[in-house]
Amino acid sequence: MNSLRQKIVLQFLVSNGATAANFALSIVLARLLSPSEIGIFSMTAIAVSFAHVFRDFGVVTFIKQQKTLDSETIASATGVLITASWTIATALYLLSGYWADFFNEPGIRDVMHVLALGFVFIPFGAIPQAVLTRNFDVEKQAVVTLASTTTYIGAAILFALNGFSYMSMAWANLVNIIVSGACYIALRPPEVGMRVSLRHWRHVVNFGTGAMLTSSLKAIDLALPDILLGRMSGPRQVGLFSRANSTVNILNHVAGPTISYIALPYLARVHHAGHDMAAEMKRVIAYITGIFWPALAAIAMLAEPIVVLLYGEAWRESASAMVWLCVSSAAQCTFSLAQPALTGIGRPYLSAIALVCAVALKIVLGIALYDGSLASFGMAVAFADLLTIIPYVYLLRTYLGLSLADIAQSLTRTAVVAAAVLGVTFVCRDFLLPADWPAAPTVIVCVTIAAPIWYLAVRLTQHPLTKELTLLQGELRKRLVRT
Repeated sequence: MNSLRQKIVLQFLVSNGATAANFALSIVLARLLSPSEIGIFSMTAIAVSFAHVFRDFGVVTFIKQQKTLDSETIASATGVLITASWTIATALYLLSGYWADFFNEPGIRDVMHVLALGFVFIPFGAIPQAVLTRNFDVEKQAVVTLASTTTYIGAAILFALNGFSYMSMAWANLVNIIVSGACYIALRPPEVGMRVSLRHWRHVVNFGTGAMLTSSLKAIDLALPDILLGRMSGPRQVGLFSRANSTVNILNHVAGPTISYIALPYLARVHHAGHDMAAEMKRVIAYITGIFWPALAAIAMLAEPIVVLLYGEAWRESASAMVWLCVSSAAQCTFSLAQPALTGIGRPYLSAIALVCAVALKIVLGIALYDGSLASFGMAVAFADLLTIIPYVYLLRTYLGLSLADIAQSLTRTAVVAAAVLGVTFVCRDFLLPADWPAAPTVIVCVTIAAPIWYLAVRLTQHPLTKELTLLQGELRKRLVRT
């Protein structure tokens, strides 16, 4: 367990460093490119992100979930992945004009041509990456992350400075894929050869189809805001909403990669070992929400100064959607492990039930509640995610034995901690600080006061995070003694 904790910490540090670097890049690009230019790339990226689901065809998930893995299975998985990826690359290239016409934005065609080319190279690094993740080989992946992140950031800034406009991120993405794939091939585990086969393709596809169904619905769910806004408004509001969404998900960008990295292989091992999945889910939900809910409460209170501080006055309007997006994110993070848990027990298709509800609700509510403002659209997204809690509760109770009472029990202390952070941030913002203070000191002072309140609330409520904080403090004391 200590070894697993160390790997989780290392993965957190690696992904956190990459996330921080990419977030810094988004701040730089927000000053080099206009909202419309970023919006054009975002509208293209949503189609490509959806295509990634079919390109993957559930192969990566299949590898992570397998109890045993041999070279023949890996070769078949590679064959399926190459076939799917190259087919999707061709389809994206041929359909790029139709996607550009849908939004009435010709620049989308050129962006999609470059992004489609990336699908040709992705399979060669995807299989080694999946096997390394399954084996929790964090050290090798850290090397790849460092190389690919540095490459992407350097390329994106270089292209933007040289007038490539919305194409900057597209070309940087292609360079990143090639560099990342080359690194994964060089560092691949011994069992991952270069042989390609379709001998056992049915075994791979049977599992992959269920995983792909769920992943495709998840991709649609993530893409819907940009699609609906792009259709009902235009690239400017897409760009503004994209920045609002990425700001709300700052913590998810930091912790999300680590959670995603560990969740499926870990929960699959829990299931294969015959352990109590419900008890494990209850514990992990408390951990995740104990960190995310208080952070989202603070972000909701400081939405406007955070946006101005990070992106400048031109993006101030993004803040109007952020309060609602914080509510949406709180609902999503609470049930973020439902999909990997259901996949871990060999039922990847079940998550599709909740995701179908989410997609349908966002389409209906997005159209019905949108009045031309970002706030109204954010409200529609939040209501849809809150209503999607109902099918998630049903799935967790029916297939994992995690009842509504269990979920409520794991969230009680979290709610108290989040309320404490929300209250102190509100008081600090509206009563302790001058109304005309600049954005930077407002954010810094409020966060500086809210952080120890979070710590005290966790301790006083005996939140499950108390155990982890105690272990962390003990480890830090040992290191200080050694030095």
